[in-house]
Amino acid sequence: MAKRNRMDDMFATISRDIRLKMQGAPARVSDIIEEVAEQQADDMRSIIFTSFRPSSSSNPDGGRGRYQTGRMVDSVTAKVNIGSTRTTAKVGYIKGTPRDYFYYQDRGFDHLSAGWVEGTHALGLSYVKARESFIKAMNEIGLKGGI
Repeated sequence: MAKRNRMDDMFATISRDIRLKMQGAPARVSDIIEEVAEQQADDMRSIIFTSFRPSSSSNPDGGRGRYQTGRMVDSVTAKVNIGSTRTTAKVGYIKGTPRDYFYYQDRGFDHLSAGWVEGTHALGLSYVKARESFIKAMNEIGLKGGI
């Protein structure tokens, strides 16, 4: 039988501490993921409503928001799947068509007559905020968070 050393004891203590912290944590972690995903979707919608809109033939003055038809905002969805051992979330332009158009509006594109159209960056900006919220919430319940 191998002799135990202090490192073995330290790892055993860490494992025990993790097990104790994890008891009851999966349900709370699932709640956190669901809350953060919904908040990210709300943030995306807010950015779409308030981002700069370039001028066009139908809107010569430009303005704020990209919600003329409402399809882009309506396509923003948070889908959360809670399983017995795993919770996943998908947030973005999930519902509706044409999704490619929504991604062009998000990332920016080169328009034939208008030139470069700056994107809303709603997906990326909301992700950064969601990631910070997730890490903060995980730390608050005593777990290290990261995505």
